[in-house]
Amino acid sequence: MRTDAHLASAAWVARQPERFAALRKRHRPHFFVPDDELLKAVTVKWCIPVAARQPAVVSSLAGRLRPELLQEVVEGLFKKLWRKATPFERLWPQRARGFAAVPADRLVVASRLKRLTSTTDRFAARVPANLPACFAVPARECFTPHRSCPWVEVLGLPILLLGGAEDVDTALVLASAAHHDDLPLQAWERFFGERGVAFFAGEARHFFFTGLAEELIEQIKRELCLERARHSRARRSRLRHVK
Repeated sequence: MRTDAHLASAAWVARQPERFAALRKRHRPHFFVPDDELLKAVTVKWCIPVAARQPAVVSSLAGRLRPELLQEVVEGLFKKLWRKATPFERLWPQRARGFAAVPADRLVVASRLKRLTSTTDRFAARVPANLPACFAVPARECFTPHRSCPWVEVLGLPILLLGGAEDVDTALVLASAAHHDDLPLQAWERFFGERGVAFFAGEARHFFFTGLAEELIEQIKRELCLERARHSRARRSRLRHVK
């Protein structure tokens, strides 16, 4: 009944040229996408500091990640870090509301984020209406086993944030200020624990952005190396004391 009344009112206005012209002047039609709904794509990298003692273990980290793990990680982020996020809705090829997170299918060395820019840009430019569960990272970007161990490195999971500009910007702010309790760290703890890799959960709260990553990554690596060196010296001291 209300819909019929609205239609009747609209038809009545349309039949009166002067009134219709005044209405159009007061409410001009928009031929542009609102700034907050412009489709925006940004790649962030969740830093994951680890240490391994054997080259074979390092090699096992270079393969494709299980889809179940990636799903658990993304769902965990939306349950915790982005729990109040608006679900992604594609309104037009270059217009969206809310945002989605599409992870890479491999871990990469965090300091190589810039080398993935072309890969993520191509993916963002051609992303289908139905978002895939992950995007492929070229095998050439994988890391290779180091001959010297223990191996201390900051790995990263690239995550493409895609959605309305305002929603993506909000997601970035929340990611940059993430706390330990905001993140699904249990998924990574199980993944690395199964492989005998030391995972430094306390430092995994960081999300890095292009242009800001290098200095922070190197700082974390230095701190991890110093911490492991102190631990190793303390262990040798205890052994000598026991002997």
